[in-house]
Amino acid sequence: MKCIRCLSALFCIVFLAGCVSPPEPVTPIDVGPPIDAPAALDGAMLTLTVSDLHGFLDESGTVASQISPMMSGPMLKTMLGSKLGDPQLAGFAPSNGVAVVMLNPTNVFAVAEVQPSQTASYIAALNAMGLEAKEQDGLLLIAKNASVFAAAEPLTGRVQNDLLEAKRVPALRLSMKPSALIADNQEAITAGLQQMLETINASVRL
Repeated sequence: MKCIRCLSALFCIVFLAGCVSPPEPVTPIDVGPPIDAPAALDGAMLTLTVSDLHGFLDESGTVASQISPMMSGPMLKTMLGSKLGDPQLAGFAPSNGVAVVMLNPTNVFAVAEVQPSQTASYIAALNAMGLEAKEQDGLLLIAKNASVFAAAEPLTGRVQNDLLEAKRVPALRLSMKPSALIADNQEAITAGLQQMLETINASVRL
């Protein structure tokens, strides 16, 4: 009797095992390509980088043409270049670009990879727009006030290496330190929040 019970139990186990489907292999989730570390400049509060200006304007023109068929990459280049006396932006070689750096609200400057043959004409055009510009280490350094150059000049090489040459892509890249921006603009932020609260309170009383 015990033998029969054991055989019955064994049969049940084998039967149930055959009815249960083996688990399917887990398919790995496609998380897409790895995210690159953002290009940033140590010590900067905020940076804006377009490391491939021609490529960026071409890509932007393609997107803009979906809204306005008259817009295109060449049109955007003409619009920007005409302000610099260079309608085709020939001063920027393919895959060259520009980066804007904010060390703090007082010290803001741009570094542009302009062809040496066009540097003088670009400086004249920028001066006519009320901006200061100068050649620095083979790059064009631009600022609103010449007083910014003292802080900017030692950083031009790092801007090119860390921002422009870090990765040549036809895109606008932004890096920022929110804590530094908040700390430096605490008074304005507090005043803005206070005004918003007063506006909300006034509307509630109505």
